[in-house]
Amino acid sequence: MSTVLIILCIIISSLGIFWNFRSYKRYKLNLTISEELTRIVDETADILRANKKITEKKKVLSVREPLLEGRPDVLLDSAMLGTIVTVLVNKFGDTRLNMDDFMIPDETFVSVYVDTSTQEIILSLDPHLQKDDLSGAMMGFGNASDDNTFH
Repeated sequence: MSTVLIILCIIISSLGIFWNFRSYKRYKLNLTISEELTRIVDETADILRANKKITEKKKVLSVREPLLEGRPDVLLDSAMLGTIVTVLVNKFGDTRLNMDDFMIPDETFVSVYVDTSTQEIILSLDPHLQKDDLSGAMMGFGNASDDNTFH
């Protein structure tokens, strides 16, 4: 009987040592992963800080900028829209609009771009307007999939 207890005690002790060793290996692996994740998070934070500094230096003008700063959207302001319509009529002359002119698909919208080099507002029905589409007037603008386009 005591031999069985000794063998049982050796087996249980061996299993305890094995589980302890296995637990220690997992602990070391978790520490390694934790250190690597901390390094990745720190590098990402450094990249974000660098990008923020670059963006602040660049000062890209955008119609969405007032929204980001907590100010009201200028395109929801009736006075601003009235001014834009007045400027268009002044530039292109009298315009007649009939019911057929209002029959446009729901997917059609005007994209508003700001050309920072010429200080011009560009209104376009093309949501992917490229800089060569307006013969140089779109300096600094690429694909409209960024946040610099108001729809």
